[in-house]
Amino acid sequence: MGASMSNPPLSDISEFATEYTLAVMMWNGAEMTAKRILIKMMGASSAAAAIVVDMGNRSLNEGLETYAREQTDAVLREHIAHFSKGFMTLLGYRNLYVHCLVGVAGPGLKAPAGKVTGHIMQIKGGGRLRSMNRQVETAEIVEFKTSATDLFQYGVAIINYMGDDLMTLPGMSAIIPPSLDKPAWPTPLQNALSYHQAQ
Repeated sequence: MGASMSNPPLSDISEFATEYTLAVMMWNGAEMTAKRILIKMMGASSAAAAIVVDMGNRSLNEGLETYAREQTDAVLREHIAHFSKGFMTLLGYRNLYVHCLVGVAGPGLKAPAGKVTGHIMQIKGGGRLRSMNRQVETAEIVEFKTSATDLFQYGVAIINYMGDDLMTLPGMSAIIPPSLDKPAWPTPLQNALSYHQAQ
């Protein structure tokens, strides 16, 4: 049976799929560290953990910002503020790639310039119908993966600075060596949505 857009050859999309999987995994790690930081600031109790683990990402970030202001350690406040900025910036990219990637095309499957590309389709309402259709190449996913890894590493280092050792999983320190060096975050995502209704 020949390949189609709905069933492209795995060899064509393996690099894209691998980088996408790693990017999501690094984001999940960063999200875990954000929750661990907030739980620690809330006293590290079981009750605090039960509240934090069910928080959505925006509420989680608001919690980080709120509790960071209560910290007497100026260095810790500064690091959490920078982590929070990166978390919210990368959340926009994460949401786009996780919720709006609806297909992948490999070479010979209508991909532009013979490259493997993902297809992003986003539709929004809010009183006025808007949409976006665009391609995403592997390099863009790699950039997000790199930034998500930086956020994960930074979060682990903050947790360690707070006296909570996260390096409990075998090989974690080798995969994600913690660093308190402040990462440079990408520019916040700007989605160019097309409007389908008049103002």
